Amino acid sequence: MRLMSAGLVLVFITGCVHSGTPATAVSDNWIFTNCSLKSSLSGNSCSEYANCEALTSSRIGACRCEYPDGSVYQGVISKGEPWCGIRQDGSDTLIVRNGSATAEKIGIDWATTALWVAFVGVAADMLDHEPKRAVIDDE
Repeated sequence: MRLMSAGLVLVFITGCVHSGTPATAVSDNWIFTNCSLKSSLSGNSCSEYANCEALTSSRIGACRCEYPDGSVYQGVISKGEPWCGIRQDGSDTLIVRNGSATAEKIGIDWATTALWVAFVGVAADMLDHEPKRAVIDDE
């Protein structure tokens, strides 16, 4: 039973502990936090591009664009180029801030996962070993 519990915890931690930012996290708040907005963005229209549509949740004109290779960009476009957002293709992620792109890899943060697994293992072991109670013999 303890092994099954530890396995479930490992699956949960592995699913939760990762690096990178999924494209679904792009929002107006993400854009305001990560980029400076150019004055030329006010004229931005997603409908100018055949592969893009406006994000209905965005008040600043952020787009969702699908490319022929299957990758998806969500963010702001300026002068026909991604300005602030995330382009994601499977586990490959390109973060665009102020027109500059940085490649990131979404995957498991194994060091953090190992620490969590060790912590869970020690905690499970401590819970499994209850203190022994003294038994008094009535003779």
